[in-house]
Amino acid sequence: MLAPVAGAAATLFVKLDGMLPWIRAFFAGLFLYIGASGLLPEAKLHDSPLVGLATFSGMLTILLTTHVLR
Repeated sequence: MLAPVAGAAATLFVKLDGMLPWIRAFFAGLFLYIGASGLLPEAKLHDSPLVGLATFSGMLTILLTTHVLR
């Protein structure tokens, strides 16, 4: 219960100006890995070509969204 308060208080003392984009990228990749490691084995259990198509379309959607938001 005190961890969020301690984390917020730590930001007052620790300056991460140059490192912040790298930290965000690391945690974004980590969350994507955790999500994919749980979803992909489940997707391999089904022999439908729609699973591969849905996975590819999701990846394409993320790629296009990042290019549009730049």
